[in-house]
Amino acid sequence: MNSELVKQKGTSPGFFYFLNTSDDFYKWKMEENPFHYKIFLIAATVILAIFGILDVIYLQEPWRSEILKLTFLGIGPFIILSTLIYLYNKTSWLCPLSIFLTLLAAALISVRLVMLAEKADIGQFYPSLILIVLFSFFLSGLHYMLAIAVSLTLLIAYYTAKFEYFTSLHSPPSEVVILALSILVSLIGGISLERSHKKRYQQSVLLSYYADRDSLTGLFNRRYFFNFAEKVWKQCLRDKLPITIMIADVDYFKKYNDSYGHIQGDHCLRALSRTFELAMKRPFDLVARYGGEEFIFLWFNTESDYIKKVIEVIRTDVMALKIDHNDSSINEYVTISGGISTCIPDSETSIYDLVQTADTALYKAKTQGRNRCVFS
Repeated sequence: MNSELVKQKGTSPGFFYFLNTSDDFYKWKMEENPFHYKIFLIAATVILAIFGILDVIYLQEPWRSEILKLTFLGIGPFIILSTLIYLYNKTSWLCPLSIFLTLLAAALISVRLVMLAEKADIGQFYPSLILIVLFSFFLSGLHYMLAIAVSLTLLIAYYTAKFEYFTSLHSPPSEVVILALSILVSLIGGISLERSHKKRYQQSVLLSYYADRDSLTGLFNRRYFFNFAEKVWKQCLRDKLPITIMIADVDYFKKYNDSYGHIQGDHCLRALSRTFELAMKRPFDLVARYGGEEFIFLWFNTESDYIKKVIEVIRTDVMALKIDHNDSSINEYVTISGGISTCIPDSETSIYDLVQTADTALYKAKTQGRNRCVFS
């Protein structure tokens, strides 16, 4: 992922802000959300238990049995299911789905409870509906579109049920107005929260990007290279696959800097880096800046004929750039020398041994006249 791509994400105002975000954001959010899921499940269980205790204490039969049955049999299984999914896999897409269904069930059952309470003349329960709205938008960690779906379902169900007690749509009960306002306020807060999450995600992506990249060339840096190479080494060790390392050095680069200046030297390194990247065709081929004017390349599970062809393409493409180098004793243009080493990993060696062998081959390329690539 490059910096331009990151800058493009979420730059549109309003609702379009959310349309430009890739699936990567939602994967990141699912990894961040387990804390919200945990809080939601604990709070939902506690509130369910409290309401159950209050129902037992204050309600009379037959309303007590009917309300307890609706509460525990209607919402309880969803909370249990969500808890089991959370314990099994916190970052699974099933987590937000199960919590969404739990809230949906709670919304519909709460509407039914409010109607029963009115019929039994045992008080108003509608504040609990507002609580569900707040759960949807803030405590559950749901995407704001799912939160809207729960809230609108609740509002429509409640309004429809309430309408049975009124002769005209033009005189809705005050509870509906309060509920609608709470949804509107929560919606604004939910969108703000979503924007905040996106900004945090973009910052984390940018930090990760720059932590792994060389600031001058934009290539991966030495630290990232060895982290990646060690993983590839383990895979090749397990699967008995060949891995190839090349270290390339810009010929007489110190003289180039002394003659043309460090600014021009930076331009030269950037141009070479773009050429190297274009030559790495396969998804897991990697080139990184090794340090100074040195670059390091990695290929794995590749035939030797392919490696030789690619390396020669890299060397000739560098010359084709025709970057003037009047102080070079071997060519009028900038050239590179490379040392290559290939092996099938075993338990007695490491990626660092392979890099050392490639470095030795690079030394041979320099002693043999430069502008060439030598295999160990």
